[in-house]
Amino acid sequence: MHISLKTRSSALSFCTKYDIHYGWVMVALAFFSALFATASVGVPSVLIVPMSKDLGWSIGEIAAPTGLRLALFGLSAPFAGGLMLKYGPRRMVGLSGIVLIIGLIISIFTTEKWHLWVGMGILLGIGPGLTAMQLSSVIA
Repeated sequence: MHISLKTRSSALSFCTKYDIHYGWVMVALAFFSALFATASVGVPSVLIVPMSKDLGWSIGEIAAPTGLRLALFGLSAPFAGGLMLKYGPRRMVGLSGIVLIIGLIISIFTTEKWHLWVGMGILLGIGPGLTAMQLSSVIA
């Protein structure tokens, strides 16, 4: 994932115009990335009761992928640090964002239980785990 020269120069000109160090832009991007990743982990838990009513499934059937999501979040985090060192934060943040978006889209259009397991369980567990704690330490 390469940023075009035009995009890079416009970001630099914006920072220069308003006397903002470019590092603060990176800190803001890392903050919003962590914010959205954290929200994707927490929001589905709030939606369990409405999803249960809408889909006609029990709360237990909808909450089970949430347990898998939290387990995968914790299990993927240690490996994510090594992956971030090997491939760099830019690639890992991009990969994490793509996995999060795919997981959220699958979760939105859930019609069967396996959609919920793949979207909310697996993808929303691994996606935030790829950049959870490592991104802040790499940026610092």
